[in-house]
Amino acid sequence: MGRRPSHAASPKRRVPTTAGAPARRGEPRVWPYAVGLVLLGSLAYANSLDGAFILDDFVAIVQNPDLREPWSPSLLRSAWGESPLLGRPLAALTFAINHALHGLDARGYHVGNIAIHLLCGLALFGVIRRVRHSVVFAFACASFWILHPLNSEVVNYITQRTESMMALFYLVTIYASVRAHDAPRPQPWYAVAIAASALGMLAKQSMVTIPLAVLLVDYALFYDSLKAAIRRRWRFYLAMTAASWIMVTATVLVSPASRSVGFASGPSPWTYLLNQSVMITHYLRLVVWPHGLVSDYGYPVPYSLTDVLPQMVFVSGLFVLSVAALRYRPKLGLLGAWVFLTLGVTSSVAPIATEVGAERRMYVPMAALVVLGVAPFAQLSKHLMRHGRLPAGIVAAGCVVFWAGAAAALGARTAVRNRDYSSPLRLAEVTLEHWPTAYSHHGVGEELLFAGRRDEALAHLRQATPVDARAHFTLGRALFEGGQLHEAREQLETFVRLQPPIIHATDGSYTRPHLLYAHAMIGRVLLTEGQLDAAAAEFRQVLQMDPSFSDAHLDLAEVLVAQRRYNDAVVHFRAYLAKGGANPDAWVHLGAALALANRPDEAIQVLRQALERNPDAPNAHRSLAAMLLERNDVAAAIPHAERAVVLRPRDALARDLLGVAFDMHGRRDLAIQQFREALRIDPANDVAREHLQRVQGHETADRHPRAQ
Repeated sequence: MGRRPSHAASPKRRVPTTAGAPARRGEPRVWPYAVGLVLLGSLAYANSLDGAFILDDFVAIVQNPDLREPWSPSLLRSAWGESPLLGRPLAALTFAINHALHGLDARGYHVGNIAIHLLCGLALFGVIRRVRHSVVFAFACASFWILHPLNSEVVNYITQRTESMMALFYLVTIYASVRAHDAPRPQPWYAVAIAASALGMLAKQSMVTIPLAVLLVDYALFYDSLKAAIRRRWRFYLAMTAASWIMVTATVLVSPASRSVGFASGPSPWTYLLNQSVMITHYLRLVVWPHGLVSDYGYPVPYSLTDVLPQMVFVSGLFVLSVAALRYRPKLGLLGAWVFLTLGVTSSVAPIATEVGAERRMYVPMAALVVLGVAPFAQLSKHLMRHGRLPAGIVAAGCVVFWAGAAAALGARTAVRNRDYSSPLRLAEVTLEHWPTAYSHHGVGEELLFAGRRDEALAHLRQATPVDARAHFTLGRALFEGGQLHEAREQLETFVRLQPPIIHATDGSYTRPHLLYAHAMIGRVLLTEGQLDAAAAEFRQVLQMDPSFSDAHLDLAEVLVAQRRYNDAVVHFRAYLAKGGANPDAWVHLGAALALANRPDEAIQVLRQALERNPDAPNAHRSLAAMLLERNDVAAAIPHAERAVVLRPRDALARDLLGVAFDMHGRRDLAIQQFREALRIDPANDVAREHLQRVQGHETADRHPRAQ
């Protein structure tokens, strides 16, 4: 790049002030303003402590086994599900510490998020103060950034601590880099910047733009040209880039690859770019007028260029102006470049299949936008005071009034927004109100199901099905659980047929596991309908897709028993148990299948193993008693039959079995008593009635023997 015009005469144009000292005579002390920022942020987010776990919080925190041990090596991989912690071990570590301290009490996690947000605000305050030499200006910018409701998602949505931690290290890197320019010993500040750039990569990979951001700050504020900046600080840039890329490479190597991000994640780069023009325009509107905030914008929409041409022209124009300003008005250009650079990782052509937009993406970019918004008022106040148009006191009072009004409005709106995070259902309903799509109808329907409001949930899900393929799964599952099996099967088969592209892109919320569950539920419906071959095909499809899906082994074994293929059923019962299946009755069913396969010794052995695992399993006692009676081992059978009755007194089958055992043991009075009790419990039990009549007939014959 050529030399800049005459306003930049020397390679290093400005020398920042030293740490802890005022930038110039009369400049106020720093610490009261820092305390003020903390108090303002704490007040704005005080009611966020009542917030609940939402959305990805469940897979990332509530259900995440990796967080149970704060110093577990598993945190290095953070591989649990397709969660926001994937490949972000530093953020995962903070959640593990939270879990150790607070368990699953969300308030402790919210305190952590608020603290990190306030630290980000202080870091931004420090950066702006260093480059603008004004504590008051830095305070105004940082306070608006802290209080702005657009940032509330990062604070309230617990899992998005990844964003705020990354932002903190991003700003600390910039601050340390700026401090190194005027420090008597710059090496410690270089070390801080390099360390922060590396640590940020362990919080979130969008930290990858930090070397370029530091270079742009140096170019716009300290050097005549990019060439001059690189010539003076190339070792620093190289060390910072190496440190950050070593970290990101390490996390990529040790963690499984995310299927929701990248060119193979589902939507095409062109489609995603068209969507981003809409989203970026929407973000900028929210910066100016933060009304209608949304927590989940759903999947990319199949726009054409003509659909979004105005937004494309608008965003492209801003980009061109930012690039041009870097050449001719570098400070102004830096602000625009900062926005596009920090937003570009998530809002360019690299698709993120699971969400077309997210307000948290504006967390770092908005640092430049608040400076851009405050700067004209600061210039105007200086102009009015410099030319004596208004007394300095009146100008200062006007600035205070303007700041107070804007800060109060932003803080109040943030406090209102915090309440939307009080429950997942409320958040989903607000999303539907502000961004009404099939996606948001599905979100409300899902939360209504969790809340037990089934009829309302079904209405929302039916409204979502024409557009959102995921709704077919959720509706099918709800109908299946409600016993509406025929319609459930129709919805699930539609879901399988449509197979949203997102299924093959991710392992997260609505992805491959849901396709497995859909096949499994279809199989269960077919089993109840007596379509055994079709049911078996569904369960085999599940096992082909995922051999570790243990429930499919159990379901397939049940089908095989119904088909009288007992030996094949035994194989799948054993596979279910070997994979850690938790259904205790599986042992009993395995024993029954072995018995039906004429393998009584194995059946008895399995039932004894079941009782070793759970001595109070009534079905195991009952089945073992039946097996022992078949072998005429009455003495061994009676204790198990008695135990089955004790454990389940209203089990007519156990009563009848105990009666048979007593009869075979010659204790007919006790046998009659058990048969009568079985019939009292279940008057339709014809087997018990037959046993009772037979025993009573024997007694009559004993009392009135026939003449010889």
